[in-house]
Amino acid sequence: MKFLTIAASLAVAALSAVSALPVNMSAFQPRALTCPADVLSCTSASSGLDGCCVPSMGLILLVQQWYRSLGPANEFTIHGLWPDTCSGGQGPANGCDAARVYSDIETRLQNYPSTPAGFLDELNTYWGSYKGDNNAFWAHEWSKHGTCISTLAPKCSSNYVQDQD
Repeated sequence: MKFLTIAASLAVAALSAVSALPVNMSAFQPRALTCPADVLSCTSASSGLDGCCVPSMGLILLVQQWYRSLGPANEFTIHGLWPDTCSGGQGPANGCDAARVYSDIETRLQNYPSTPAGFLDELNTYWGSYKGDNNAFWAHEWSKHGTCISTLAPKCSSNYVQDQD
């Protein structure tokens, strides 16, 4: 359940099956001190701001799914966090940064020094693939959607650590 809490806080809303809200992601990045704290994406105030301060695509959708054979029987599972344009359009079909397309998400999470104990268990429980290969699913979601969340780009962190994004 912790993972759902993390994902919901990233989406900055209590969401149902699919929703979108403008967000201010600066609080999630070390560079937050140089970003205005009170500016939301998809507003006139965000126009022209650095993509490290507000998501350049503007909206982030928390997409949930419910398959009887996937996850706890009485809970939704996560399909993904998808960045969309301020007008509701989707990002590029092949993602936004080919240099950050990874196929070994599980290994990267296992090796990242700040991954909390039990985190992969939470991912496997609440962010599983109905096709059965969670790592391939996570790699797809990251390359298509995660690479389009501008505030997660390595350049946005003054002390970037490999796989921090």
